Amino acid sequence: MRGFWATLRQLKDLLSPRERGRLIRIGAAVSGSALLETLTVLALVPFMAVVASADAMYEQAGLVRLHTALGSPDFAGFVMMLGAGVLCIVILSNAISAVVTWRLQRFVWDQHHDLSRRLLLRYLHQPYTFFLGRNSSELSKNILSEVEVVVTGIVLPLMFSAARGVLAVFLVSMLMLVDPKVAVVSISLIGGAYGLIYWMVRGPLGREGQARLAANSERYRRAAEALAGVKAVKILGMEEAFIGRFTSPSLAFTRATSNREVFAVVPRYALEAVAFGGITVLVMLVLGRPGGPQGVLPVVALYGFAGLKLLPALQQIFASFATMRFYTPALERLHDDLMEPSPARDAEAVLAASPSEGPLVTLRDVSLRYPDAPDMALRGVSMEIMQGRLHGVVGTTGAGKTSVSDLVLGLLTPESGEVTVAGDVLSPSRVQAWRSRVGYVPQEIFLSDDTLRGNIAFGLDPHDIDEERLARAVKAAQLDLVVAELANGLDTPVGERGVRLSGGQRQRIGVARALYRSPEMLVMDEATSALDPATEREIVAGLRSIGVTVLWVTHRLVTVEGFDTIFVMEGGRLVAQGTHAELSAGSAPYQLLLGGDDGAS
Repeated sequence: MRGFWATLRQLKDLLSPRERGRLIRIGAAVSGSALLETLTVLALVPFMAVVASADAMYEQAGLVRLHTALGSPDFAGFVMMLGAGVLCIVILSNAISAVVTWRLQRFVWDQHHDLSRRLLLRYLHQPYTFFLGRNSSELSKNILSEVEVVVTGIVLPLMFSAARGVLAVFLVSMLMLVDPKVAVVSISLIGGAYGLIYWMVRGPLGREGQARLAANSERYRRAAEALAGVKAVKILGMEEAFIGRFTSPSLAFTRATSNREVFAVVPRYALEAVAFGGITVLVMLVLGRPGGPQGVLPVVALYGFAGLKLLPALQQIFASFATMRFYTPALERLHDDLMEPSPARDAEAVLAASPSEGPLVTLRDVSLRYPDAPDMALRGVSMEIMQGRLHGVVGTTGAGKTSVSDLVLGLLTPESGEVTVAGDVLSPSRVQAWRSRVGYVPQEIFLSDDTLRGNIAFGLDPHDIDEERLARAVKAAQLDLVVAELANGLDTPVGERGVRLSGGQRQRIGVARALYRSPEMLVMDEATSALDPATEREIVAGLRSIGVTVLWVTHRLVTVEGFDTIFVMEGGRLVAQGTHAELSAGSAPYQLLLGGDDGAS
């Protein structure tokens, strides 16, 4: 039972105070519905008593008072009135049960929406380093799959088991009033059997639940890899290999889920035999009592109708507990992610305006280490990025180029040293203000399945797009000629991840997207690697003409030949800086890069 109470505590943590209040109100409705269902069973007793013996309406005190209250009708009329009354109670009970079930389902699926939204919000508010250690398919699985599992496998079974539990309590209480000994023996036998079976299967259910969670993560990852790399998969003829990688976790997931169904449902068949056998024995025992069949028929009917409602209720309670046990690992994962403390979000601090000249961004003796990395990514790097100038960052693979750009963007926090913007330290409270003033163009441009217009004005409602600003961004990114050749112009769909465009076209869209925001500074990370040198030079000339500050990370020295300052990185250190001419004449590391740069030769 400790596991069950832990599950309840975790669910309580996931519900807001408003939702807890809503749950209490639904619980009250569930109790009322269960009470009415019990009264439905109880109402059958006088009806069956009169049907079994006409003398009952003259001999049993309760029936005598009811007969008198109804105007002392004849036997046939009294039976019709009783039957109509029972029918009305049944219809009312079923109608209320339907409404309560609707409210239960509505509440549960409202939680599905709320938990999915909160989990996505929690992920998006995590620092950039959080995503360096988590697989995106794992996060997608949690939002889209595990939330639904928790709702349908924990919340919904818990609600229905609670509803059936209240009904079972009322029915058992009613039977105890009629015949305590028979009720205690019957409920002990059936309830004890369910309890014993659950105790036996809870361990295997927990292990199967862990296996399902792991297999589900693996199959999401394998499917995402196959579809994301479909071009390479087809070129290399690796379709069957990727199917093979997906097959094993998919089978493990299927087997674990099917085992859960077996554990939850199969015991019903054995226990139904026990229960109905018990009812048969009960009838035989009761028939031996004084009064003959007519006298015991109401009691037998009461136990029979109570059993028809009680047995399904007990089976649903058992199946719900088995299901909750199986899906508890998914709840624990969701609880951990939602309850993990969010990064402290200080009030947004004011960031100084960009200077008309001089340093815009300064790195002072900055050192950086990525989480769980054995070596430093940057060591004592100091550089000044001047307002309105073009700056290049060059070096071999792993030299620290991208780490510099991530620090400038505020994605990473230095282990020592500081990053300043216009003299203000780029603290966590100032990061958002700075990001609203800086544009970023990565090598791999993310494109949504939208039009060119929608991808350039990324995230904006179509009615909020500034057409003049859009046109300027398209021209500065050298995208206007591409747009002119398209039949639908800016309204041309790009396909999923821009599959209908070339690499160079996608990169130009990325540049246009960054420029649409009119940034004060533009950070380019291998952003034009798919463009020809002529187009690249035109983009550089366009950036210089609009006076935007640029930090351009690249491995192609030809890209930065005309830049105002070039920073040379090596082994996480800044080893040289200057113009192309200065570095060509006096920097050995730059000369080595120059000798290996095909674009500059």
